[in-house]
Amino acid sequence: ETLRRTAVENITNETRSAKSWPGFPSEAIVIGHDSYGNKLVLMKNQSGEILEEIYLWDHEIGSINLLAKDIKDLEK
Repeated sequence: ETLRRTAVENITNETRSAKSWPGFPSEAIVIGHDSYGNKLVLMKNQSGEILEEIYLWDHEIGSINLLAKDIKDLEK
């Protein structure tokens, strides 16, 4: 339970912080980052459902690019 709560708090805090950056998509949820400040994100659709695709948001240019179709695709 403690691990789950900590993970949710980290995701919430990272997402809240990223939303203050220019160009960060409002429907994105941060699930990780690299050492350069780019964010690994999940996206929500118009209904608010979290999609399976994983994207990389480039903080320098504000672009978002598909990284993997789902979490299993990251292992390849």
